[in-house]
Amino acid sequence: RGYSFDDVAICIREAATQIFKEYYHGRQNGDKQETPQFTCIFHDWGVVAGSIFTNRALEENFAQYIPDKVVLLDVLMGPHPKYNDIPSQDEVPYSLSPSIYSALIIVSYQSALASAFFMLTYFSELLGVITLSVLIGVVIALRLNPTKVIDNKLVEARNINPFHLVYMAYPYFYTFRNIFLRSGFEQSTMPLDLKKTPILYIFGSEKNVMFHDLKSLATLEREEKEGRSACRVVKMEKSGHWMYVQKSEECLKEIKAFMEQKNV
Repeated sequence: RGYSFDDVAICIREAATQIFKEYYHGRQNGDKQETPQFTCIFHDWGVVAGSIFTNRALEENFAQYIPDKVVLLDVLMGPHPKYNDIPSQDEVPYSLSPSIYSALIIVSYQSALASAFFMLTYFSELLGVITLSVLIGVVIALRLNPTKVIDNKLVEARNINPFHLVYMAYPYFYTFRNIFLRSGFEQSTMPLDLKKTPILYIFGSEKNVMFHDLKSLATLEREEKEGRSACRVVKMEKSGHWMYVQKSEECLKEIKAFMEQKNV
């Protein structure tokens, strides 16, 4: 039945545990046991689980697991609920509220994928595939698909098995389940202290809808502009949701520069 965001956050912590264990085990006796820089990089739904992991590490003071820096690719969650210095509408050149069209796109394609996974889980794989084909067909016909040609070609080239594609839709199912239960997203936000845990946010420009919270975007842009922290925002032109594939060298350059930059 897929994995909840909490399941994935726990897996990230277990992976971090193993990485640090192997690092310290590989050092020779007598070497100074310095804690290495720990940078987390998350994309798409990994941003949701990664944000939960990061905030838990910070709030529960798991010193070894606290990321020094966080790189988020094409998805940016909302501000921390205790963060009270969000830029006002007068400070930014764009609306801090999503448009009705953007909201409609997100609800349409996400509900289609969530419905397909529901059918696969509780009825049959075949019904899941049929549901996905019909609903995504409607989404495309109504021009409510979130991606453009640059991403669509990349997906087509992968030639993903339709049954596997439906199974991959489990994050959408858990999203709607969490919304219905009003739980599960409490810690899925940006860190409270952006100076302590700076963020590099990279997003592709070629999409029908952006996957970032506008208030968080404005906050990070102000952090960078005023030098409040090491946070940065990079809009990757001529790329879409998978900008690290379409603009791999540029993305790597930005990430390396961010990792080498000292925190303010």
